[in-house]
Amino acid sequence: MVAGGVRSGIRARAARAWTWPCSGACPSAAAAAARSAAAKLTSRTLQSGSTSKDGRTGKGNPCLRAALGRAAMTAAKTDIYLGERYRRIARRRGKKKAIVAVSRTICEIAWMIITGPSARVSELGPDYYARLDAGRQTRNKIRELERLNPGMKVTVTPAATAA
Repeated sequence: MVAGGVRSGIRARAARAWTWPCSGACPSAAAAAARSAAAKLTSRTLQSGSTSKDGRTGKGNPCLRAALGRAAMTAAKTDIYLGERYRRIARRRGKKKAIVAVSRTICEIAWMIITGPSARVSELGPDYYARLDAGRQTRNKIRELERLNPGMKVTVTPAATAA
């Protein structure tokens, strides 16, 4: 089989997977996934002068949002990049915002696969954030130890001088 035929078959299966049974008000799967804004998962920015605040996400396509929400909740239970992303955001901002953030990531990945005939998506892994900045990880662990032991100060010294 020709490589282009295989990729086309994969895109067709992905497009069929995006369809959701509803009252017929849903657009075609390709049209819904063509723009990540179809699900209205991006928040608006409200500005007045020099003050800016994050706005709300829109209502969007209810069928697409439901499918993406279910996919995000399933991904949250796994040990992959999306699961770690959910846990990081849920820890800081709450579960509902984490679901929307992971839903948007899934929507963007699906958009790349469906529209790009030569798109290559690779799994970043659950340790993606840990590999980014070792100094940040150190600061976070020190802060966590100090929070667990009130009144105590944690200092890090090199191993050669500590002995």
